[in-house]
Amino acid sequence: MSTSVSENTIKSFESIPGPKSLPVIGGLWKYFPVIGNFELNRLHVTGFRMYEEYGSVVKENLMNGEAIVNVFDPDDIGKVYKSEGKYPARRSHMALEHHRLSRPDLYNTGGLLPT
Repeated sequence: MSTSVSENTIKSFESIPGPKSLPVIGGLWKYFPVIGNFELNRLHVTGFRMYEEYGSVVKENLMNGEAIVNVFDPDDIGKVYKSEGKYPARRSHMALEHHRLSRPDLYNTGGLLPT
């Protein structure tokens, strides 16, 4: 069995499901108390909720037209890593890394996700 992806299985970036995006604030409203059901301080729960509601690949539109694509299926994660080439560029959670590195009393690294 071949692991290559045929053209008829490739979907557009725009077709990736995810939370509704609002003007100016994008999908950040989902993290607001009372009106949203995502929690910044419990990202593992938020990720599970996204997985349950939208599936194994979820797009979050942020402010300024930026987007984050969350990939939850291990097989899909492997496909992403294999398609990135020799020098992948990953823009991650820079603020979280900064926070962790500025608190050496609590954290000894920037963390797996940010770094």
